This record gives sequence, structure tokens and C-alpha cells, in this order.
Amino acid sequence: MKTPIPELLRGRLLVPPMMTNRLPWTKGYFEHLENRPLTPMERLPQHCFARSWTNAPQYFDELSNSLPGPTAPVGEYGLQSFRTIEDKVSEALDIPLAPED
Repeated sequence: MKTPIPELLRGRLLVPPMMTNRLPWTKGYFEHLENRPLTPMERLPQHCFARSWTNAPQYFDELSNSLPGPTAPVGEYGLQSFRTIEDKVSEALDIPLAPED
């Protein structure tokens, strides 16, 4: 039996926003839990991703629009693999990282 989904609040994110592709779901690493509209308290007022390939980080929203500066929580600009997502969740929960293959 699955545990009910807890109340989602934007101020209690386990990890910052991340972008990924469909692979984690198609491989069965991620599982679809629910599809419903987010409430105002669940939705971040501004998504922010940092691209730090240069000396000074640049900030973008989820549509790649430039932002004047960071808005917490700041994610990384670029796709995350299921492995990097797993590592970030494990670090947030203080769980040992999976061994390298």
C-alpha cells in the first residue's frame, strides 16, 4: 500500500527545481503518482535556474527567459539525469549515495 502524498508546500522543497527528460519514467526509475493542478501555495512564484559556465552565473526561468538575478530556490540550468536527481535526493535525506557503476 502506498503512502498518501503529503501536503505540498513551495517553502518545503526537498531539492531545488530540476529539469529532466522522460527517460526516468520510461525506464521505471520514477513513478507517476498524480496529475492535478497546483494550488498557489504549491507553485513557485518564479522558477530560477543558474547557468554558471562563465565567471558570473546567469539566471533563467523554466522557459529560458533571462532573469536579473537569483530567486530562491535556484536549480541548475540544464537537464538532470535520473542518477544526478537520485544523488541530490539522497544528499537531502542524508542517505548514502549509490555506488558508481
